[in-house]
Amino acid sequence: MSDYSAAKQSHHSHAEPHDHASCGCGHDHTHSNDDGCDCGHDHNHAASEIKPMLLRVGGTVVLTVLAFLFESNLFISLPLFIAAYLIIGYDIVISAAKNLVRGKMLDENFLMAIASIGAFIIGEHLEGIAVMVFYQIGELFQGYAVGKSRNSIQSLLEIRPDFAHIKKGTELITVSPGEVQTDAIIVVKPGERVPLD
Repeated sequence: MSDYSAAKQSHHSHAEPHDHASCGCGHDHTHSNDDGCDCGHDHNHAASEIKPMLLRVGGTVVLTVLAFLFESNLFISLPLFIAAYLIIGYDIVISAAKNLVRGKMLDENFLMAIASIGAFIIGEHLEGIAVMVFYQIGELFQGYAVGKSRNSIQSLLEIRPDFAHIKKGTELITVSPGEVQTDAIIVVKPGERVPLD
């Protein structure tokens, strides 16, 4: 039996139930959620992040409506428009500024900040706010979908068998599924998952 097979035998199998919190096997049960994106915006929106974003959207809508009610008075409406914009888009503007300092121009955060701020400069306050609202909602749904897909893929990987029993003569040898040859005879014991098809 190879060293790799021996190591696999000495290591616990995910097919057997065990407590990840108290497991002293030395196996790392944490899983990275990094999707490799360097845009400065977190696409991994957990369910706990949905409520804060909805509150930000709600606050933005309320302030925008109030700004419209006082549209004739620029000294009241403009601060309300700016407050609404900052509530929904402050993180995008900050990310755009950080990426600009790092020399990463023309990323999505920078483009969204330029578009919305440009709308404010020409007096189209509603358009500037709407750009940020729709962008944030889109990012929220995208991040939620990515998180769900990642969790589904991770769940499939968790149930993947780590070993296979192959029969050689009268002996039963445990090896990695990747080491099983084409003509090998696989033995699946009761309660185990089929490692190969």
